[in-house]
Formats: sequence, structure tokens, C-alpha cells
Amino acid sequence: MTKNEVLNTIQEWIIKKEASLIAQESKLYYFSSLTAREGDKQWHNMSLKEAADVIKYTLLDTDDKITTGMLVQSFQELGEVYEVAINSPHPAIEGVFNFGSKVALEPVELVSLEFILLLERKSVVGMPIEFVQTIHNAVYEKLNLKPPTRENRNKYLRKHGSIHKYTLRQGDQKPKVNGEEKTVIMKIGTKPRHILVPTERAIGNMIKEIEQMVLAKTDKVKLKQSQEVNRPNNNKWETV
Repeated sequence: MTKNEVLNTIQEWIIKKEASLIAQESKLYYFSSLTAREGDKQWHNMSLKEAADVIKYTLLDTDDKITTGMLVQSFQELGEVYEVAINSPHPAIEGVFNFGSKVALEPVELVSLEFILLLERKSVVGMPIEFVQTIHNAVYEKLNLKPPTRENRNKYLRKHGSIHKYTLRQGDQKPKVNGEEKTVIMKIGTKPRHILVPTERAIGNMIKEIEQMVLAKTDKVKLKQSQEVNRPNNNKWETV
């Protein structure tokens, strides 16, 4: 292929993936399922080198040349280069990629997004699924939302968790928590011994904070001062 033909091939691949390049990370992101199931869609990322290798090995002839610079050029021409990335249900300023606005969020999905963001803010390594379910169900009830199916809730957790390096460990991947195998959501690369088993008070605090954030971001009601969450002084949730 000529250089222009290679560039066209790269752009076709970017368009098909609906990928975007984040300059600060030198990585491209795309929202896709690696199975035939629509419910398995989540955010994936690649380095420029990895993307160049994928295109070279799957779409180009052996003697065709491709560089990371050609990928950058293609993203620039398509207008899909962003300085940084955030994950928010609110619009981002120009030059900022927003995971939240790329995929429309229903209120029930926003609950899972705020749950993941809360884990991240509190440096929580992981949590058994029964506590995740308790927290979600309580927030659904407080906000008068119809709970999604377990499959859809887990889909939301996988989608937003993947952005922040959290994963659902289930089936034969269940870790042991206090000597018992449990389905958990946990940070990739961390140890099961650091998984949080929250107290009743910590669960209540999490429910209140998630409810507050969802209400604020969906503009359903005007928040009152009495709804503010009392956060632990050490900025981390207590454990048992």
C-alpha cells in the first residue's frame, strides 16, 4: 500500500472502533464488547504501539509501514484527539474527553458510576458483592428508582469499573474473603486481603453520599444542608 492508503486504513479502523486518543496518556480508548453480548460492553484502551501492531498484523501487508506518528495524524484529522479524560455526567470543556457523556447514563446506571467513583476517592481496594448489592438497592429505594436486573447492574459496574481499573471477580475467579470464596469488585493488581468488609455505619455513609451525588447530577431536587454526608476524618471507610 501507499502511505495514503495506509492512513486511510488506519482512519477506517479508528472510525469502526469509535476510538479517541488521550494525549496525556498516549492511549486510545473505545467502548466495545469482546463477546457477542451487548451487555458486556465496557471501556478498553491501547497504547499507540499496541494499536499500530494490531492494525499492521490484521489489516496491512507484511511490507507495509505503519508508525505511531501515522496513528496520531489519523486521530488529528478525524478530530478525535483530547488533552485529558474525565468521567462525569456533566459536559466537559473543549479538549477534554468525557467517558460519561460518550455513553448516555440513566439514573440507575449513574448509581453504579457514583459507587465506583466513591471507591476510588476512598482508596477502597475491593468489596464483596453482597455489600455492593445492599448499597445499590438502598440508593434505588431512596431515589424511587426501579432496580435493574442483576445482569444490568453488573454491566454498569464493569463498564465504569474498567475506567478506574476495577473488575468483577466471579465464578472460578472468586478470591477468598475471611476464608470464604466470594464474588467481589476489586482493583486490578491488588490483594484479596485488602478487600473492605464495611461496617453498618460505613454502608450508611456510602448510601447517603451516593444518593447526594446522583441527586445533584440529575437535578431532581435541590439539596438541603441537612442532606450533607458526614465523612470520616481519615477520608477512608472503617473496616471490621
